[in-house]
Amino acid sequence: MAGIGPGGEMLGVEIKVALADLRGDNKWPEYLDYCDLFYFAIPPDFPDHHEPHQTGLIVADRYGGAIIKEAEAQALHASRRKAVTISFARCAAERLSRQLDSLAVAQTPNLVLPDVE
Repeated sequence: MAGIGPGGEMLGVEIKVALADLRGDNKWPEYLDYCDLFYFAIPPDFPDHHEPHQTGLIVADRYGGAIIKEAEAQALHASRRKAVTISFARCAAERLSRQLDSLAVAQTPNLVLPDVE
């Protein structure tokens, strides 16, 4: 998951549901270059001695979660921050547009939307 904080900070969360999920993922260190703050989110029954120590930690289940260890902040380079922020905004706008299109089609019989690619 990705998010933008109130101060414009980029937040990344890698969700791991099982130890095998963590062991099989070697790409997550690449995400660190795109975040000011990075967390792992794990279930309450995750084995303690396998929790990643170099990131923040969230323990969560289907009903809620809590930050157990704060992530250490790192500053993104200005050009990387701009690129990531624009990419995030573009993705969010496209998702919102698709959602609004679906609502419009559901509420308006015979509505034809133009193909935009």
